[in-house]
Amino acid sequence: MTYHERQQDCFPAGRASAQGAGCSGRPTQPGPGDGRERPGFGGLWLLLIPVACCGGPLLVAGLAAAGALAWGGLGLALGALLAGAMLIIRLRRRARAGGRVSEGP
Repeated sequence: MTYHERQQDCFPAGRASAQGAGCSGRPTQPGPGDGRERPGFGGLWLLLIPVACCGGPLLVAGLAAAGALAWGGLGLALGALLAGAMLIIRLRRRARAGGRVSEGP
């Protein structure tokens, strides 16, 4: 219930006496949850401190493993391209040499 709704309950139209629940002679102040602002992430950034201290080595190890796998994959792809190029070159040379060389006696 907001501050404005509580004031309407305390002083309904046509009645001047405050007989509603929680109505006193003085106006009530809005509480911390009565405003329209949503609670923010005030102290959550403090949780990053243990993550930075304890999770740092794990993060470094994970990044190193990912880098090694990436370089390994790049090397594997490069090796496959080179092997395919050498196979194509060898097959073309044999095809050209087969037409020039006559078969044996």
